[in-house]
Amino acid sequence: MTQIKTEIHALLPEIILLRRQLHQNPELSLEEYQTADCIEAHLDALSIPHRRIEPTGVVADLIVNPGYPTTAIRAEIDALPIADEKAVPYASRTPGVSHACGHDGITALTLGLARLLSAHKDELSTNIRFLFEPAEETGRGARLLMDGGALESPKPDQLIIFHFANSEPFGMEIQEEASTATVAGLKIEVTGSSGHWAEASLGNSAVSAAASLLCDIEGLNATAVTQRPFIIGFGTINGGVKSNVIPDACVMEGTLRAFTESDFDLLLSAIRRMAENTEKRTGTQIRVGLSHRTPAVINDPRLIQKGFAAGQTVFGSRCVLSGSPFLVGDNAGWYFKELPGLRIVFFAAQDTAPNYPIHHPKFDFNEGIFGPALETLYKMLLSF
Repeated sequence: MTQIKTEIHALLPEIILLRRQLHQNPELSLEEYQTADCIEAHLDALSIPHRRIEPTGVVADLIVNPGYPTTAIRAEIDALPIADEKAVPYASRTPGVSHACGHDGITALTLGLARLLSAHKDELSTNIRFLFEPAEETGRGARLLMDGGALESPKPDQLIIFHFANSEPFGMEIQEEASTATVAGLKIEVTGSSGHWAEASLGNSAVSAAASLLCDIEGLNATAVTQRPFIIGFGTINGGVKSNVIPDACVMEGTLRAFTESDFDLLLSAIRRMAENTEKRTGTQIRVGLSHRTPAVINDPRLIQKGFAAGQTVFGSRCVLSGSPFLVGDNAGWYFKELPGLRIVFFAAQDTAPNYPIHHPKFDFNEGIFGPALETLYKMLLSF
């Protein structure tokens, strides 16, 4: 593997340059046209066949042997509507948009992996399907690629996805079962009746009913008995038109996150019961809806072992198996419902700058992780 380390080291400047170019030119979900063009240009340079899944998804196949199994590798490509506040030369040039979740690094590393694998096709016993996924941040990308046939002709036998985090020094983590949560957007609409606060008995405040219901629901965080951790929270509450007018409508939007489908269903049922009780108590009408529901990412036991074995050779004791999954969502859960998969987290805390969390305007990570991460992925793919 000494030769591979040398080759990886030689690739790093190219990967870092590409990552910074993508970082400077972020594009929002389903607007990643320049990003998709850039990806296709790199694939063309490697003579890897690819196709566009409109508008901005890219699927590519590195065929080693048609008789071999196929391993899919997902790379998200979209950015976030968050201003970049970092004082770095490669800061976003697009006002109000930034790669605050590391998708630029994931895309750049995946293209570096494509170059490395192309040079070592004869050592592989698996074909590779690259899934460059748009609109992950809006939860639409996986279904878009699947509807466009990304998991067909042939259907991949397994999937690898990975992410970068800066909450720990260099290292790697694999969750032993669930890696991300089942996530849904909650939307609760409360309807009362309007009037003047001087004649309060003639109206029915939707805001008051919503506030009462919100407190009851968030109380579940402390009282509900579930198999695994969960969270319910609200991010917006909007109602009323004027300070002296009894509000006849109020809308609350939030999130429900749980690691098992049974926990999720239990909590949603509890929320709906609370809404019914609030209706009876206040005389309002309440509608509870889900704006979306993304399934959890559950790691496959066989792939856990392969990923852990590869990671240990690179990170040593800094490669860990964890029983503590993340209460984040990833629309890759739709892929995981169709085929066995593995989600890897590579830790890359910065040494000389504060480490802000993902989706923060100053989020960044240590680019020194690219070498160890690339070596880990290469070794894992070599084991198939």
